[in-house]
Amino acid sequence: MSAMIADDPTKTRPAYEHDCRECIYLGTTGSTRRFGSVNAVDHYVCVRENFQKSDLIQRFGSDSPDYGSFSLEIVEMAFRDTYGDTLELLYRHRVYQDRRAA
Repeated sequence: MSAMIADDPTKTRPAYEHDCRECIYLGTTGSTRRFGSVNAVDHYVCVRENFQKSDLIQRFGSDSPDYGSFSLEIVEMAFRDTYGDTLELLYRHRVYQDRRAA
């Protein structure tokens, strides 16, 4: 993965428009296993019920259908390879938030 973030996910901006106000931008990478033919993929988590019912989102364009999403619970159980980049960025985001809260 070639994530364009360090420890602070606020240092980068999304490559594409995303209109969900519930989503937290995690960072942008190059192509992923799922979307191998694109130059950039934006990664988000849409948080509901304190991460208990959250979705991971990979956006590869600004048009409405230009994304893929899965339940965080399902991804952590069965799709780690497909969403590995997004999971890594999510874990970095959680570490960043924990450091800011300390």
